[in-house]
Amino acid sequence: MPVLMEFYNATNGLTWVQSNGWGSADCIVSWFGVTCSIIAENGSSVITEVNLTSNNLSGSLTESLVNLTALQFLLLRSNHISGTLPTSWRMFDSLVHLDVSSNNLRGGIPSNWTSIDLRIVDFSRNSFDGRCHLASTLHR
Repeated sequence: MPVLMEFYNATNGLTWVQSNGWGSADCIVSWFGVTCSIIAENGSSVITEVNLTSNNLSGSLTESLVNLTALQFLLLRSNHISGTLPTSWRMFDSLVHLDVSSNNLRGGIPSNWTSIDLRIVDFSRNSFDGRCHLASTLHR
């Protein structure tokens, strides 16, 4: 899981409140905050959820998370993540719920994010500025 380990390192995983299982060979072994689902056709597993709410993450978000092509839920609220939202995240194909509220994020919501098919998004309690171009594309 190199993508997740890059994220772990970028968000100072050694200081997380919980990091049980991170770095083990298979996410089925139970990486804290990671949910995997089995694909019926071939029996392989895919990551469908990362929920690291209130887990003392700091540092920045990684562009490479977009490589988790089956990710549906990315829940990172109430941490100490700083920096900006990665522009590459517009390519999340399966993401429906994104919560990065209560962090130290800044800058704008990338205008190219209008192609994301999000149903639930929470950017509150950060230091974003500018327009949110997602408002017109969210499901009602």
